[in-house]
Amino acid sequence: MDSLRTELETLNSSTAAILEYLKGDDVRSTKLLDELESTPDHIKKAKTSIFESTTAIQQLVTSPVEYHQQLLIHYQYIACIRWLCRFEVPTIVPEHGSMTYHEIARKASVPESQLRRICRMARTSGLFEEVDEDTLAHSTLSKQLRQGSSFLDAMMFLTEMSSRSASKMVERTDRFGSTSAKNETAFNIAFDTDLPFYGYLSQNPALGARFAGTMRFLGAGQEFHLDHLINGYNWAGLGEARIVDVGGSQGHASIALASKFPRLRFIVQDLPDVVERAKKTLLSHPLEPSVASRLTFEAHNFFHPQPHSSRGADVFFARLIFSNYDDEEAVTILNNLVSAMGRNSRLIIMSAVLPEPGTVSLREEALERATDLGKLQLLNGKERDLRDWKMLFEQVPTKLVLKAMTKPVGSTLSILEIMLESTS
Repeated sequence: MDSLRTELETLNSSTAAILEYLKGDDVRSTKLLDELESTPDHIKKAKTSIFESTTAIQQLVTSPVEYHQQLLIHYQYIACIRWLCRFEVPTIVPEHGSMTYHEIARKASVPESQLRRICRMARTSGLFEEVDEDTLAHSTLSKQLRQGSSFLDAMMFLTEMSSRSASKMVERTDRFGSTSAKNETAFNIAFDTDLPFYGYLSQNPALGARFAGTMRFLGAGQEFHLDHLINGYNWAGLGEARIVDVGGSQGHASIALASKFPRLRFIVQDLPDVVERAKKTLLSHPLEPSVASRLTFEAHNFFHPQPHSSRGADVFFARLIFSNYDDEEAVTILNNLVSAMGRNSRLIIMSAVLPEPGTVSLREEALERATDLGKLQLLNGKERDLRDWKMLFEQVPTKLVLKAMTKPVGSTLSILEIMLESTS
């Protein structure tokens, strides 16, 4: 009862803060709550608190029957979203105005009766609005699912790739047991392929593009925003420094840092085809000369020793790398980096550090553990808690010291600073 009372009081306080904010002359509607950049920090926190409190309250008052009902509803939401996006219903419905079910069904080449039933279910999740019994219009949320949006990519990836793979966890354990092989995953069973996840994407460009859109969508969110990288570590304190961005893809993180810290120089490493794509992107979308002059790309596989050109760098930086791999592979990557470190080099890792059970809000913990299971299902990878990270560091022959660990406010990722034992 005390827990329920506490959560209800927290919810009341958070909703009161938002109601007070909405009274302001500069606030036109509750839709502005979605615009994080224009919303004050205390309102962002109140919004997050509402999510967390309602999750906790719902768990405290839910019976077994109601729990079953929730799961029934949510898996039907996934089915509906996949159907709607597959037949491009969000794009067919005009961004402004409305359209009859009959006309939508004709343009989508789907049965009108199915369309009605599926849209009416989706409406209970916040997608679409019925103008009348025969006419459909967009809601604020469904409008974001129109063709070309990264939200559409993310929802298609979730409903077609992630959920399909998740549904094969039982079969994966039955067939493969404790394997960590990249082509013995729930994903492999779901898609009947011997290719590892990234290999499959490379053979299917449309899916690869969808995955890239998903990453853009997640990267634009508060939890993974690059501002947390920029503000979460004392980069200016490094002075004149050379930084190797390991597995840095298109160089987004390095570009963001180079734009803010003019004394830092970057080498972005990734596989040859990734590096070539990055160079082509920069040719068509050139950077400011002051940034471009401090940024170079280097083809390198981090399962191999670091090239001579990068040895002794001031910082080796790895963002969102280690969670794609099991411990054996992660140790190989780590050892290759540590072997290239100089006496005063730092290894900076930006990755999730799973919380101890019950130490954060239910919603925050659930999101982090959902990500962990996603890594298992697609890659046989894993997220790690602090104990896991320390055990990983201990498996490297060279003694390492975790000098600092911080988790920027609002970030899903933590920043770990590691140095050689003799220099820490």
